[in-house]
Amino acid sequence: MLDSNGYTKEQLSHLQSPKLGANFVSPLQKAASHDAKSSMHSWLLQCYEVMVSCTSPDVSLPLPIDGGSDAGLFCVVGIHVEQLRVVYHDGTKSSTHRRSLKPGDIILSLNEYDISGYTRRDAVELCDLLTRVARSDSGVQRPRLRIRLCPPEALATGNTMLSSFLAAAFSLNSPEYALQEKIRENVYQRVVPCELILVNRHSV
Repeated sequence: MLDSNGYTKEQLSHLQSPKLGANFVSPLQKAASHDAKSSMHSWLLQCYEVMVSCTSPDVSLPLPIDGGSDAGLFCVVGIHVEQLRVVYHDGTKSSTHRRSLKPGDIILSLNEYDISGYTRRDAVELCDLLTRVARSDSGVQRPRLRIRLCPPEALATGNTMLSSFLAAAFSLNSPEYALQEKIRENVYQRVVPCELILVNRHSV
């Protein structure tokens, strides 16, 4: 069965993180709380979205991605954004004025895929899969990619280091805590062999 971009679930399955619920940090270790700072400067308030597609001559969206969990970082927009090769579209949840890709901003999701904790390679491959058009189909409408981002300073830790964010303590039901859990799920999928995951599931 094909998704909205014409790809099968099998093509995306190795990039999509299963809901393993990998809890590496006990809630008991999260006694301290950033509630005060979160209520005043919640990273959610500074998140924004852009809807983009590539220009006609391109095969897939030329989105530069740096960082990645293999470097101990969030995935971020790379330094060299070729704005002339990117088409911006309306229809996002951001403020009234259209935002553009800003180098250094953290990439939280590509379409419905939350990529915090992805390696750089996995993020690049996913972006390519979601925006690629075969050269023989050059006449079809270019796939649009919804990208959710936030500036590093919006986070309580103020940087792009995963270790800093994962070491911070947040209240159990906060959006920051949910982001920590998503990072752990995505990292866990990429460091534990598939065979071991299957064995663990059958042994429960």
